[in-house]
Amino acid sequence: MNRINRQKDDKNEDDEDDEDDEENEDDEEDEDDEEEEEEEEEEEEEEEEQEEEEEEEEEQVEKDDSSKSKKPNKPKPQTKKGGKQARAPKQKKDKVLTPVIKSVTQSGVQKTVDQISIRIAKASMGYALMDVMTEDDFGRGPQMVVQSINPREINATFLRQFGADVERHGLQNKDIKNAITVGVCKNTIQAESLRGMKQGDYTNVVKWTADAKKEGAKMLLYNGNHRKTYMRTLSKVTAPYHQYLHAKRELEESKSDGMRTSFEAAKKGAFDTVEANGKWLKSTLRALLEHNLASNDPLIQLADNEDDQLAQILTILDRTPKEQRSKYIKELLKREGMSSKSSKIPLILGEEPLYMMLMNMTMMEHFRGNKSGSGFTIRQISSWFPSSSGLHVYIGQSFRLILHFLGYPEHVPSIEEVMSDPNNAVNALAIQHEGKRLSQRCLAMEPMLNVLDSLYLEPWAEAWVMCIGNRFNLMLSNDGKDKTEWQTRMNDYWSRVKIISINLAKDVDPNSQDPADKIKRSMPNRISWIQGNHVFKKRAPFIQGFPLPNKFIFSSVQKLIYDESQSYKLNDITKVIATMIEPLATLGIDQRGNRPWVDFLTACEQNMSKRAHAQFDTTSMFYEFIFNNLRGDLPLLQAHLTSIRKTVPIQEKIPEQLTSKLFKGTVARIISEWRQELIEWKKEKEAEDEEEPYLRRAPMEDIELKKLKNGFPMTDLQKEVVQNIIAILQRTALNWEERSVLRGETHLIKTVASLMFSRARTKALLATEAGWRMRCGITDIMNSCTQPWQCWDGFDSQPMVDEPIDMETGVYAINGESGSSIAARTLLLPRMRDRGTTILQNIVDAIMVEGFGLISKNSSGEPIADPEVYALTSDILAVS
Repeated sequence: MNRINRQKDDKNEDDEDDEDDEENEDDEEDEDDEEEEEEEEEEEEEEEEQEEEEEEEEEQVEKDDSSKSKKPNKPKPQTKKGGKQARAPKQKKDKVLTPVIKSVTQSGVQKTVDQISIRIAKASMGYALMDVMTEDDFGRGPQMVVQSINPREINATFLRQFGADVERHGLQNKDIKNAITVGVCKNTIQAESLRGMKQGDYTNVVKWTADAKKEGAKMLLYNGNHRKTYMRTLSKVTAPYHQYLHAKRELEESKSDGMRTSFEAAKKGAFDTVEANGKWLKSTLRALLEHNLASNDPLIQLADNEDDQLAQILTILDRTPKEQRSKYIKELLKREGMSSKSSKIPLILGEEPLYMMLMNMTMMEHFRGNKSGSGFTIRQISSWFPSSSGLHVYIGQSFRLILHFLGYPEHVPSIEEVMSDPNNAVNALAIQHEGKRLSQRCLAMEPMLNVLDSLYLEPWAEAWVMCIGNRFNLMLSNDGKDKTEWQTRMNDYWSRVKIISINLAKDVDPNSQDPADKIKRSMPNRISWIQGNHVFKKRAPFIQGFPLPNKFIFSSVQKLIYDESQSYKLNDITKVIATMIEPLATLGIDQRGNRPWVDFLTACEQNMSKRAHAQFDTTSMFYEFIFNNLRGDLPLLQAHLTSIRKTVPIQEKIPEQLTSKLFKGTVARIISEWRQELIEWKKEKEAEDEEEPYLRRAPMEDIELKKLKNGFPMTDLQKEVVQNIIAILQRTALNWEERSVLRGETHLIKTVASLMFSRARTKALLATEAGWRMRCGITDIMNSCTQPWQCWDGFDSQPMVDEPIDMETGVYAINGESGSSIAARTLLLPRMRDRGTTILQNIVDAIMVEGFGLISKNSSGEPIADPEVYALTSDILAVS
């Protein structure tokens, strides 16, 4: 086999020498020689396969014969595969290269690979340099799409190694051995701009035809994705490319002639630098002889698990134009055969803010899920449904803003520099104005997230784990001892973070204009601006006190809401609070097909943001309120709710009068007529340039609300349901004016009826001190949406009950007990009572037998308990 390989290597070397000697010969002769050699190889392979089949047949026929009978037929020294014959001179179509050992013959897979390589070589149109900093060769060529995605191969570690190789060997972007392979349509490229295979660097640049710029024209990248990624993220062309993008954006927004002149000059200078250094040699393939490409859609490779699958999907979405993402998701779910029963991925892809947040964060290696369970894993994200996804999305969006500021490729002054500036009359106002300016400027430029991902995020996260660990719940405690411990830990954390940043800036040239060096030099300043909450003030009320972005925060926050290991769950009370703001939250989450929401907090957020004017302020206030109560009133209300469900019965079954065909038809008629009125009303608002108020306009008097379709009057219950449907549809964020959003009236009627029947439990909950504090907090937030805000359930003042449930379920602090311990014990108390009741019931059942004399028989012979014993046991069970 080694002899064979040496002969093949010698032959290849001879071929290469011939090519060097005959560079000026016609390409047609080279192609003819290649085709003849290929035909010879194919004939040899066919003969080898035929001989192997014959040998297999002989073995099958003679499998019962002794080995002696075979030896005369196949003497080893005389076979075609013998060593003597292998040394004979090579002759055309001779089998001198056939290996002696049958088990080492070329596999079918390798033959297939070789055939593909041969055909790809035959299909190659030639080589030329092409820009890889953009997807369309700076607008000159078709749009580039990627054949397959595997994000595990292109990560920060790989790119750092790739960059080290570039520093050692130079950037081999013009050599044929590193060429990327791109499939194009023949009509999009000028063939004369391509060159054939040669040694040395190429200098020719690809030239496109007019067809390359037509809408829908694409080229297909088969390999070289890591080379393209390196050029865009870590090469020397990265900084000029970002400067080019920034100047381009400024030109689109700037109206000042003076500013436009400077930005045009900056754009041209950066463009010239990128044009000169941002190219890579590409091998051009004819993807099809026709004028279209086959299978341009990005495909998902076979993933090891759902985490890999999700990572691949998010990577593809990042490279998909925004307007095409929803279409791609639909095709993906259909093609991959995903269902909500077998996979959580459809839930994740069902809500745009969620998958957009995950997509943006997982572009950094630090946040991607891994086998250790950290990062965004399917298991972690699944625990967010249906209670807390909105909160995590809001945290992720806030982190994204902070990462923009940390990766801002310009110098950031220190707070001390701003305060010492003599032009600043008032230091406090100067800091406020500078913080606002920095917030706006950093969002106008593309952040260098690769610098953060490769240098800072992991050490910062390690500092967080070392200083905080599993004590994140201290952040929400009102206990003095807990507050002191939390502050001490956070001071230690910020000190470690700044030391890490200072050490990374030590060896940076103070005069360097490299954007990465600017980030390193001013990173301590950036941390001080964030620590002092001087940037992104609209989100500061919520993110105040949070650390720098890291992957462990999300799991820490989730444990405040749902911690299965500690039996700590706030899902039920989250749902109750959400329905106060968005009454159709349950309907939207449970609806089949396209769900408006996947969790309750997102439904609340959209209710406020859709119907309010100050979206971010209101949203920040809401999440700050919910988050701060995760170790306050929410655990107490969860315990109250558990007790209320046992002591306050409600009607579970929906009466037939509400599910009858006649009543459903009546509700459908009311909604249809009201929908037409609202459409006209909205047109009037738009024509008058007026903002739509929080409440939709109520139905006009000409819509009959008290009679059924057949003219008969409604029952009192039916009238009440209709009134509540109208009150809820006035307030909901569900865009039910569109017929496709509200699918049928049956689900709506059942949802509204269930809310009505559970009003007794809502009354008992609001009668507690914690319940009414929660309601007042929500009212204060919602008053920023509309004045005055009124909940659909009609409880405008605290309801009164004979025995408030908090008098029974109250938990009092033990000396020295922290607030976190009280919260955990509050949720534990109902479970302990249930266990105690079960034990007492078992005891009663055990002793209430005839053998103990506590039960006698009446005149009919039926066993009855002694009245005094019965009364005593009933009291015991009632007290428990």
